[in-house]
Amino acid sequence: MTGNISWDFEGGKLDGAREVAPDHWELAISGDGDEAGRNRSAIWFACQLDGMGGRQVTLDFVALEAEYNLRPANAWGPDTLPVLAPGPGSLAPEGRAWLRLRRDEIEWTPASDDRTQRSLLRTRFMVPEGERNTATLAYIEPYTYADHRRFVQRVTQRQNAPSGILSHRVLGHSPEGREIDLLTVRGEQSHGSAWVVFRQHPWETYSSYAAEGFVERLLADEALRAEYTWQLVPMVNVDGCFHGHTRHNTRGKDPNREWCLVKPTPEVACIREAIRAGEGGQPLFFLDVHNNNQQTVDYLQATNLSFGKSREAAQAVGARYEALIARLAALLAQRSHFSGTTRPSPWEERTGAPGVPGAPEREDALTPLMRSRKPFQFPSALLEMRTGPLPTRGGAYGTLADQRQLGAGLAEALALGLGE
Repeated sequence: MTGNISWDFEGGKLDGAREVAPDHWELAISGDGDEAGRNRSAIWFACQLDGMGGRQVTLDFVALEAEYNLRPANAWGPDTLPVLAPGPGSLAPEGRAWLRLRRDEIEWTPASDDRTQRSLLRTRFMVPEGERNTATLAYIEPYTYADHRRFVQRVTQRQNAPSGILSHRVLGHSPEGREIDLLTVRGEQSHGSAWVVFRQHPWETYSSYAAEGFVERLLADEALRAEYTWQLVPMVNVDGCFHGHTRHNTRGKDPNREWCLVKPTPEVACIREAIRAGEGGQPLFFLDVHNNNQQTVDYLQATNLSFGKSREAAQAVGARYEALIARLAALLAQRSHFSGTTRPSPWEERTGAPGVPGAPEREDALTPLMRSRKPFQFPSALLEMRTGPLPTRGGAYGTLADQRQLGAGLAEALALGLGE
């Protein structure tokens, strides 16, 4: 029987597809690593199933082993349920009918202890009959650079947008020349800026849907946005998003491991310099929004409690920052599917001393983590959204509406919680 699997569209990615029997294919996850050939990240895939509508297929996902912070990792497992939609992969997300594969349509085989048997995710499902007899399959629902640009254009050209409230400028350009956008939402009584960045890692598409919800919520409520100038970067790693990478850009740079470098990758450099220049007013808070893989949890965590401070100074400010994080987490949990989980800043615990700029770096698993710290002298935090089964939804998986609602709830939580 005829059929083909392709990934030559924006955000599409596989390393290879091989038909091993009629309607039975082996799909190799591409993965991307750093400049040294380490930290292979193997999560994202998106592909088209061409000419297979109305047929049951078996797809075996292989090459799943990866490395995270120089240690073995695997983001696949029994909770990995890919999503499927009729139509080609180039379609915009609006109106697409994404369906998540059921648990009885997957079979997970973990790697053996001696690594002689590699891990495998086998899926068996009926392919929907979409446009041109094509369907799209992905790890989670895609959100491409083109989708991001459409959203920026939509909100900035809206006819009923509040005058002077929303502005847009290009902060900088990626190594391949793509624009890195800054959306500014100005509060009428602003006394400083709150920075929120999304999509440092290309596969984390749910953070982009959350970004949409965040912006829309601020634009809809004058009182909510009033006290801050909101500086929003909806997509940081634009090249990686375009090419369908998991973590890195096309130069092997993970933006979230560049913040403490003297000369970071351009995506980070343009944001960091705008913050240091005081664009939007005195910076008061920085939030970095991510989503986790389908095997892990969600949480909110402080990321710079002790940066550049003595142990005594770090301890003095630590309780206040941790209280802020707990307050924001509780507010977000009241307004979305977020669990309310917080994690303490790990740096003191892991190193035994605060991370002072210029200190010799330990070339072990801690070094990449240290580079992810935000070198600001004001509170910063990391939010990890969950893509797997949600305890707050009885084990159900979140929808795209849930992700946008989390973004809206996040805007409310920050507006209410930062000023307390």
